[in-house]
Amino acid sequence: MVMEPTHRVLRDTSCYVTGPMQGRPPEGTFAAGEQVCSLGHHQGGFLRVRSQDGSREGYVFEQALEVLEPAASGPPSTWATARR
Repeated sequence: MVMEPTHRVLRDTSCYVTGPMQGRPPEGTFAAGEQVCSLGHHQGGFLRVRSQDGSREGYVFEQALEVLEPAASGPPSTWATARR
């Protein structure tokens, strides 16, 4: 399932499946430049994210993420300029 990305990974960062306090090493990483989707769950400075293709999910350090601007929903409206 492809999801609209909400964040870009700024630097390679560890990914924790059950949370940053899980008591074992991270299960993987998200690479710098990768776009991810926020799942909205915050835990001690970490945000739960999913890879854009839906294949990976886990908590990453929020400071390693950059918020993306929402994509435009379509071409700009010409209605306002047409009424002038």
